[in-house]
Amino acid sequence: MDQTVWTIIFGAFGVLGVLFGIYKHFATLKVAELVFDIKEISQFSLPLEFYKDIPSMPLLVDIENKGNKAATNLILTLDFKSKIVSKRVDTSENYEVENEDDKIVLKAQKLNPAEQIRVYVNCEKTNNPTKTILNGYNLTISEGNVLTKDSLIEKQKVIDTLYDALPFGLGTIPKAVIKVSEDSNKELKN
Repeated sequence: MDQTVWTIIFGAFGVLGVLFGIYKHFATLKVAELVFDIKEISQFSLPLEFYKDIPSMPLLVDIENKGNKAATNLILTLDFKSKIVSKRVDTSENYEVENEDDKIVLKAQKLNPAEQIRVYVNCEKTNNPTKTILNGYNLTISEGNVLTKDSLIEKQKVIDTLYDALPFGLGTIPKAVIKVSEDSNKELKN
């Protein structure tokens, strides 16, 4: 073989080596990634008659660490439009809660990967129970990312789009292999 062929072969291996090094660097990067979701009764389209029978307005906050590093110095602030009737926090982590009549501040030193914090709050009914009972909320950590469930879904869509846009259609190869294996499995079952 002539020198041009060898240059192309070694150049390709060099590029693959650099790409593999970049992948290994970012694949092993440790990041805390909190995903939180707030659910309250006003999000559901319920008839006004339903609200007459419930004594207070419930709210649930789920916080989960989907990253591979512990989130530290977590602070969750919830500000409500009406007085808090009751609250409960479920977690295996140590935490402290400061609360006023219409505000809760939850502080946790850390939240390990795959761990979760659930905050249940009941507030007095407002004049219009079909509206949100939250004035505002804030979730902070000392290092890492904080995402809502909706933004996590959007992030996955962006990753899928980038994967599909790989040069030479390489992003479609695994999908094609999965499709072929699914088709062959169907044939084997028949």
